[in-house]
Amino acid sequence: MNLSLPLIILLTIFCLAGIGLYCLLITRNLIKVVVALQLIVKGVVLAFILAGNLSGQMNTAQTLALTVIVADTIIAVV
Repeated sequence: MNLSLPLIILLTIFCLAGIGLYCLLITRNLIKVVVALQLIVKGVVLAFILAGNLSGQMNTAQTLALTVIVADTIIAVV
C-alpha cells in the first residue's frame, strides 16, 4: 500500500478530531474538555493547511491557520 503525504495528513486529521471528540464526550473535567477542544482545533488547522496545499493557495491557508491558532489561544487563556 502506497501512502502519500496528503493521505497520511488526512488520517492524522481524522485521528486528532476523533480523539478530541471522544474525549469531549466522555469527560466532565474542565481541563480535559479544554485539551479535547485543543485537539479538535489542531485537526482543523491541519485540514486548512492541507486544503491550501492541495489547491495551491498556501497564503490563504496559512492566514486562516494563524487566525484560528490566535483565536484558540485567546479562548484557552480566558
